[in-house]
Amino acid sequence: MKTYLFEFLVFPNDTKKHRPIYIKAQSQGAEVDDQALRQAAGAIAAHDIPEMKPLAANPGRLLETSDEEPPVQYLRHQDHPGVMVWESNRGPRSAG
Repeated sequence: MKTYLFEFLVFPNDTKKHRPIYIKAQSQGAEVDDQALRQAAGAIAAHDIPEMKPLAANPGRLLETSDEEPPVQYLRHQDHPGVMVWESNRGPRSAG
């Protein structure tokens, strides 16, 4: 299953406090384009991580895709039933 790694910000409107947060997501069932999955991942993660709001100032960006199994625990939201989201403890792999 294709796993997407997105970078969002916590405290997006506060330049002194904002920092990146890495969110991984997978879509089950119907195919979802990268942009729709990014929006769903941001909305789901912000539901549990309110510091990511406002989402209007925090569109996120796709960093990489990989083949990875989902973890045992992940976030879900009824508004995006086919999307699984979890926080990643790392950013993109360096191309070195």
